[in-house]
Amino acid sequence: MGRQSARPKRSKQKARPERKERVAECALRYQRIELQPPPYHSDKKPIALWILHVVEDNPPAGVKPIEWFLLTTIEITAPEQAERCLEWYCLRWRIEDWHRVLKSGCRAEELQHKTAERLKRAIAMHAVIAWRIMLMTLLGREMPNLAAEVLFSDIEIKVLTAFAATRKHLKPPKQLGDAVRAVATLGGHMARNHDGPPGHQIMWQGVITLHYMCAGYVLDRETVAADEMHGAP
Repeated sequence: MGRQSARPKRSKQKARPERKERVAECALRYQRIELQPPPYHSDKKPIALWILHVVEDNPPAGVKPIEWFLLTTIEITAPEQAERCLEWYCLRWRIEDWHRVLKSGCRAEELQHKTAERLKRAIAMHAVIAWRIMLMTLLGREMPNLAAEVLFSDIEIKVLTAFAATRKHLKPPKQLGDAVRAVATLGGHMARNHDGPPGHQIMWQGVITLHYMCAGYVLDRETVAADEMHGAP
């Protein structure tokens, strides 16, 4: 079981104490249920759902037991399927981070396409961008020694190399960790000794800046090539 960080009291949030990391033994039960339609949709059929009940029967003394009720449309007919759904739910923070990058970073909710088909295509592209930003953030922390080419194009590496040369604390982005650190710097990360690793928000701001810089690099290169073709001095 993951550790819950302490949270101070805020205007719309209560204070929350820190919860220490521990291993919890839980019982898992599942049952099929049907949700009946409301009276104003009496012509609709009931919706079949499966409910998962996760409960810690014997928690440590003085500790609030874990208890989750999860609803899913995925058919569950065996304990192994219930366990798999529970494993998916345990990844919810990663999924919520991805949705935050998709909505706040990529601004998917602000798309104004006139047809549903265009909207679906745009969301699909933004979903891949959000996935890349998340992967960049996580791999930069956990596997920084990978080659930068794993996630960055040749043009991006050239631009980041030129940018790193202007900052004393940045190394040439040959490894993934160095490339991610350069992108985070573009997003406003200070990289001070007491600063933690860059988060998703810093990374998406850095990626946006990097895209503008790459567009400028490509435009300058094409302009130079055109001048050479026409014999400009």
